[in-house]
Amino acid sequence: MSTLEKKNISSVFEMISAIQKFLFYIILFVIPWFIIPLPYDSTEKMKGILFVFLASLLILLEVIKWIWDGKVSVIRSSLDKAFLLLFGSFLISTLFARDQWISLWGFDGRMGTGFLVISILFVFFFLARGFLREKKELIRSLEILLGGIGFLILLSFLSVLKVELFSWIPFVGEFFAVGLPLSFSFLEIMLVTGVGIFLSLLLLVEHMKAKRFQSAIFPILVMGISLVALPIFSVSHGALIPVLILVVMLVVCLFLWIYLEKSLKVLPVGFFVLSALALLFSIGFQYDSFRDSVLGKSFDTIVPITLGTDISWTVSSSSIVDDFFRGVVGLGNDSFAIAYNRYKPVTEGIIALGNTSFIVGSNEIFTILANRGLIGIIVWILLGIVFIRTLVKEFSSTKDEKVTSFLLGIIAFYVFLGSAFVPFSFLLYFLLVILTLLFVLYTNREKKSDEFLLKFWAVNVGDMTKDMNKTMEGINWFLTVLVTLIVTIGLISLLVKNASDAYIVRAEAYNIEQAREYEQYEGDISLEEREAYLHRLAGYYDKALRYNRRSPFINRKSSLIAIEIISLLSEKHSDATKEEQEALLTEVSLWRNIAIDLSKEAVSTSKFLYSNWNTRASVYLGLISVGFGDYAEDALMALQSCINLVPLDYDSYYKAGQIFMIQEKYDKALNAFNSVLNVNGQHVPSLVLAARVLQEKGDIENAVGYLQAAKQVLEVNELDIGDIYQGIVDSIEELGGDNDMKDLEEIEELKKEVVEEDFTPLPLDEEDLFE
Repeated sequence: MSTLEKKNISSVFEMISAIQKFLFYIILFVIPWFIIPLPYDSTEKMKGILFVFLASLLILLEVIKWIWDGKVSVIRSSLDKAFLLLFGSFLISTLFARDQWISLWGFDGRMGTGFLVISILFVFFFLARGFLREKKELIRSLEILLGGIGFLILLSFLSVLKVELFSWIPFVGEFFAVGLPLSFSFLEIMLVTGVGIFLSLLLLVEHMKAKRFQSAIFPILVMGISLVALPIFSVSHGALIPVLILVVMLVVCLFLWIYLEKSLKVLPVGFFVLSALALLFSIGFQYDSFRDSVLGKSFDTIVPITLGTDISWTVSSSSIVDDFFRGVVGLGNDSFAIAYNRYKPVTEGIIALGNTSFIVGSNEIFTILANRGLIGIIVWILLGIVFIRTLVKEFSSTKDEKVTSFLLGIIAFYVFLGSAFVPFSFLLYFLLVILTLLFVLYTNREKKSDEFLLKFWAVNVGDMTKDMNKTMEGINWFLTVLVTLIVTIGLISLLVKNASDAYIVRAEAYNIEQAREYEQYEGDISLEEREAYLHRLAGYYDKALRYNRRSPFINRKSSLIAIEIISLLSEKHSDATKEEQEALLTEVSLWRNIAIDLSKEAVSTSKFLYSNWNTRASVYLGLISVGFGDYAEDALMALQSCINLVPLDYDSYYKAGQIFMIQEKYDKALNAFNSVLNVNGQHVPSLVLAARVLQEKGDIENAVGYLQAAKQVLEVNELDIGDIYQGIVDSIEELGGDNDMKDLEEIEELKKEVVEEDFTPLPLDEEDLFE
């Protein structure tokens, strides 16, 4: 290769590296705060898609450089093996996942911690090392990352103060929750605020050492916002994260006190004092009197429902004890909800939440235990050990500029420690990987470390003929075009697939708009208006299906809308002429097939997602309600599948009991209602229907007992007014009973007398569950 050709290639490499730096800076700034909430996902999906798009372009450029350079060159790090093992735990849990669709695309297609996005994140960690080598570039990267985190903290702080930031955004503005941080999790935003505090300290020390006093203004501003926001975020959410921040700050300040020059020793002292004050206010804000005196009585904060540590441990430990193989490999990446639904304990709080699913545990460790099993936990612990060894090595090194590198390592380790308190979203995995990547690059910026080097046959070495050079150039161009084409097709497919979300957002925003409008109606809404509303909604989801036909969410929503249209058509049928009735029946038949096919598609895509089976059952129940009694057995099969996935799903037992009543299978109906009462002993509808079944069987005495129990439940809960209560009282009198309060504990004795067979769930692995 001639000298001129080498210079041309070198200049092209520099241009590619400049583009890579630009993409890297965009990723660092935008990803922390980029959130477009969807009706079925608050934070994960759009952030994951943006990261995949930007990171794929950056990785593509790195591969193109390898092709033309003739070799693969990656900086080595002592953390590489641990991160490879971590990626391996994700891979194993995905390969052996109970539901591979969930594992690949994330729970219900939310993508954020699905295997696809996590894979790109790990590839990014290993391949984004070839274009940042100089110290000033790394410091600039840290400043940009701090800018993104600071922006996230500021927006979240304003949102918690009830400032409406996004109501002006068409459609999407409906799904932002004022009063919640941008991450939609107070624990997560507190952990991220800690990252902002430590990064501010790092940059401030770096700028003060170099006497760049103007540059120090920015980290001081972010530090101030973070220290003020941290106690506000902690209101009613505990002070564990502020305690963690203070403990890590103590280690950092002791280190800085030892290694900073005398004129700068005031910095660690000042920061430790400020962190201690932030912790004191965080603790104080847990008490109403202190909070009212500082923030005023009008200040309140939203407290999202989260899973307690005790229940998380019960769910995670049960998932590994129940099946040895699952205990080793886990249920699958992002599959905690499967474990929760299957193993959640019978407690008053759990029963009150109904069939609400939690997709993460109380912290990342419990989530890993359920998702990736013992392999995942062991790898996670090994990663922590390797982090500690690397930090000890960095602490004891004799490098001139170890202060910055050690602080970077400590910040990454701080995020890792947060896994004991917070479940990890994509944002936290992103911060862990990015901070570790910057730590690796900073410690190896002088190019003195080992590199993984792989030369391949296309390299242009030695003296070659003109024809050989031309051949090699042709091969390089072929590989470049091939790789570019593959990445381009992949990204276009991903964007087209997720274009469906635009129609989902439009549909749900329209639904909210119509609900507001209908609230103003004084009379009944006309059939014509309801029909126009439902058809427009169905049209949006039909367009969404054109882009992503396999999406369980879209299929579920579309099938339920189809059932609502069938119900409306059945109303029109009663007042229609004979000719109109025939046309309506044809239309009903069309929508019936659509509803069934879409609900089946959702189940076939993700068989262990409870919502899919619940929707399928709802479709069959909707058809039964308008006269299609032939679907009773299909409905019972779908309800049985719901119970297999969620043994405490008393609503499915209740619906099954209703079907058995229609079929006049009174023994099965009674057992179904008693199964409801075994889970939720205060379920009044089951008590009433069980009494009706007993009445049909001629067991008047026990029927009265169930009605008396239902009456007591309503009276205890101060619901002893209204038609339901009066109907129960009248029924007791008609049956010749008295209206004295019945002890609920006597219901257990009554059930023993009337139960003849159990309506119990099949084993979870039963093959015919999914036929």
